[in-house]
Amino acid sequence: MVLNIFLRMHPLVAIVCISFLVSLIVTLLYRLLTNQSEMRELKQRLKDYQKEIKEHKNDPKKMMELQKKMMELNMKYFVKSMKPTLISFLPIILILGWMGNHFGYEPLWVGKEFTLSAYFNGIDVVELGVPEGSALKLLSDAVQNVSNGKAAWRLVADEPGEYVVELKYDGESYLKKIIVANEFRYVQPQEKIKNKKLTLIELSNKKLKLLNIFGLKLGWLGSYIIFSLVFSFVLRKLLKVS
Repeated sequence: MVLNIFLRMHPLVAIVCISFLVSLIVTLLYRLLTNQSEMRELKQRLKDYQKEIKEHKNDPKKMMELQKKMMELNMKYFVKSMKPTLISFLPIILILGWMGNHFGYEPLWVGKEFTLSAYFNGIDVVELGVPEGSALKLLSDAVQNVSNGKAAWRLVADEPGEYVVELKYDGESYLKKIIVANEFRYVQPQEKIKNKKLTLIELSNKKLKLLNIFGLKLGWLGSYIIFSLVFSFVLRKLLKVS
């Protein structure tokens, strides 16, 4: 996928770049697919109505009349701006989905210890098998007792790659893919299992926080929204888009 080029960047830099590109494309679409002279005229008329409403605040009947006209004008403005919005909607949803899959959590880094936890019903002992001869190594015993429905293993990998481990329990087994990387690639940390005995597998990926605004820590989505709003405002001013 074209967006994979952003995986080589720091996530914050990637979010800034993606926000700028999406804002630029949406702004250009809006400019090309709408009659800007007409849109500016509609905005000016809306401002005029707002001014008139303030001037007639002591005349409820006149205010109602002006508000009705303003609502009709607002609807007209909304309809005319819908075409570029609809065209850009699906690509933006796909981009947001991609960012959620790649920037929601930190990866399991090469050379750093991580934990795999598995949750069971009615199981006392479980074994975790790792590929023989691979760079993925177990740091804890392969066989673990299940305590309060949970068993956990510590692992580390000296090389990036995709590894498949095997959970063995009560004559059954389940294969789990793990990605260890030196870039922002990972499998979703939580995998719910439709199995009466094995219910959930969880990896210890940390949630990724990109911005800290006065103590409010924001992930990829909050950061994207803030940068998109800023870029959209600036680009609309520069390109004189109404």
